[in-house]
Amino acid sequence: MADGHDDWHQHSPEEGPPQAEHGSTVSPSALGVTLLAIVFGVAFVIVILTAYFQSFTDRYKAEKQEGIPAARSEYLSARATAEARLREAGVVNRDEGVYRLPFDRAVELVTADYAESSARSTTPTSETLTSESLTAEGAPSDDAS
Repeated sequence: MADGHDDWHQHSPEEGPPQAEHGSTVSPSALGVTLLAIVFGVAFVIVILTAYFQSFTDRYKAEKQEGIPAARSEYLSARATAEARLREAGVVNRDEGVYRLPFDRAVELVTADYAESSARSTTPTSETLTSESLTAEGAPSDDAS
């Protein structure tokens, strides 16, 4: 065991001298170049992915906001109709006394009703806003909307 090997592990003279251990010497310049390559590679991938996903989200938002032209025109038409109905007074169900009023006008009527009832020291009831007072206040009487 003079050469550092076990008795069962012997090299023959034909094999030649033992080779040096692989990786036993470290090259700091090779490690530095490898580290820089990794850092710049990761930074490059991050920049490319950021640009791609920014482009993707911009395109996705544009599609959602702009939509399909035919569907957009239908939507705009339906929205205009709904907004017009919200701004106009009308009869919803005359038999049940249900009327449609613009929000601002409804607020005016309710606050006026509460002001009158607080002056009388009574709580307003649903009967105080009758169909006659709503019709007299500007709701069309013959509109069957």
